[in-house]
Amino acid sequence: MLASGLISPVVPLVRQLRGLLRERGLCNVVVVAGGAALKQCTAEALNVDYVARDAFDCVHFLEGLRR
Repeated sequence: MLASGLISPVVPLVRQLRGLLRERGLCNVVVVAGGAALKQCTAEALNVDYVARDAFDCVHFLEGLRR
């Protein structure tokens, strides 16, 4: 799942994604965040697997998962 946020009010919503996915039995979904507001945070602070600097960084991270 990709989450993009350009304004800071989206940060608390992104933090909720993992729990919402878990409630629906989707515990193994990889969550990647990015965008102006989100790349200021760490993956741990957002409760996601990775925070990408840009779309290419996201692709490189996801490609690395397949190896």
